[in-house]
Amino acid sequence: MSDLHVFKCDAGGIIDWVVAASADDATAVMAEQSGGDWDEAIKPAWLQLPDDEEMRITVEDEGKVAKTCAEWARENGRGFLASTEY
Repeated sequence: MSDLHVFKCDAGGIIDWVVAASADDATAVMAEQSGGDWDEAIKPAWLQLPDDEEMRITVEDEGKVAKTCAEWARENGRGFLASTEY
């Protein structure tokens, strides 16, 4: 099993998903994604999703793709995964 997991954060109605090792690492991923500090107040809002939970993401040229969180984490590695903002 990987040490990376999918984390979800609802920040004022915008939901972001990242692949990270911990909630602290998820905050670091978002800081890297945004090019600066990400609001530390959001950190407690990160929720680690179960590895076996199915997640559907709209993938360009493929439409909605369903995989488990473990599959998304393994295939994408550490970093930003998806957002309702984009």
